[in-house]
Amino acid sequence: MKKEQLIWNFVCSFLAIFLMVNIVNANVLGDVNNDGKINLSEAVYALQVATDLKPEIPASSIFGFSNWMIRNFDEVYRAESDGFVIASITSPESGNIIIKGYTDRSEPPTTLRIQTSAQNKNNSSSFTMPVKKNDFWKVETSQEDEGSSKTLYWISFSIEQRPQYFTSCNEILQAGYSNGDGMYTIDLDGSGENDPFEVYCDMTTDGGGWTKIYELNIPSTNLNWNIYSDIPYKTDISSKEIFFSRISYKLELNDNFLWASMNDFTNGQLNRIGIPIDWDYQVTVNDLNVITNKSNLTNITGSNKGNIEFWSDCYSTKGGNDDKYDYADIKGYDNPGQDEEDCYGSLQIFNNHNTQFSFNGWSNPDAPYPSDLGIGNNPGTLDICPRDYDHPDWTWCCNAEKYNKRVLTIFVK
Repeated sequence: MKKEQLIWNFVCSFLAIFLMVNIVNANVLGDVNNDGKINLSEAVYALQVATDLKPEIPASSIFGFSNWMIRNFDEVYRAESDGFVIASITSPESGNIIIKGYTDRSEPPTTLRIQTSAQNKNNSSSFTMPVKKNDFWKVETSQEDEGSSKTLYWISFSIEQRPQYFTSCNEILQAGYSNGDGMYTIDLDGSGENDPFEVYCDMTTDGGGWTKIYELNIPSTNLNWNIYSDIPYKTDISSKEIFFSRISYKLELNDNFLWASMNDFTNGQLNRIGIPIDWDYQVTVNDLNVITNKSNLTNITGSNKGNIEFWSDCYSTKGGNDDKYDYADIKGYDNPGQDEEDCYGSLQIFNNHNTQFSFNGWSNPDAPYPSDLGIGNNPGTLDICPRDYDHPDWTWCCNAEKYNKRVLTIFVK
């Protein structure tokens, strides 16, 4: 439980006591200097002691009390927030004065909540009366108050209580607070100093609880991304310290989509799950799930036959089928096996030697050729791939312009 909530619980308990107990003696509330009067500092000191908080901490930083406002006796007020009234009197020459506190929803209020009196010359007394937001209140004095000294304060109770946020979309889901896909507020360090922020959560796909890290509307041409800032991400929260164990890539092309999720292959490096400008991965991936609406594909659950080819290099067919670009290419075109960075680019996911989706040609110095986009194996027809049509992983297809919708979204969980 956060400190602010503990403070809130303490203070609510303290104020509840005042609803039941008349404070008729200044010493009860905290007449620290024993002068028979309660000033503002002493009142706050008493609240701090009652709630077991260290008195040396400034009251404003503990409670967030604001607007210590002087009010008039015998006038009706309406509380714009929760708060309380402190009334203090010193008896007049006649030695007889009574003050009464009323509060309820009526105007004027008629419910007597608390009262006190000072009956000896120069005798002092005070009370504190809690008031709920939107209730009316007033403090009356007896008619025999000539020569008395009296003060009345309204103190707005405005604790800046930090809301309780979860640390991830998955935590929200597991706690039962999901309202479906959409925007949620998370706080990565709980009660720490970092501010909460909004994220998009996919709460329905592949078990739900996915946090969107990147969203990219893929341009059709002129893709020559060589440095990170070249990539026109619509959403990018990769700088956040988000813990994750799984990654998902979702490619949408017109009305078709494919979602592929897998165990983390980056060793927790959130800034290395996007377009691989300055890093590369050619690895097997485990626990691969695939969800798609493409009619000639089937969903996959828990496959350990997946692999990825993520790099900015040119690459060659020296691999699975030496005549075709496919699931087992190698970096380097002119010199197979050698790095040729910022030369073409590959973001490809496979399962059991079959293409799941591909996004190629995004680091192409020969732009303005369109990039390559495809879901499933390339069917190998010229009407789909205007440049080179028979490679299973869509390399040199140059078909991005054929799609009106081209969106890549990357999630973690």
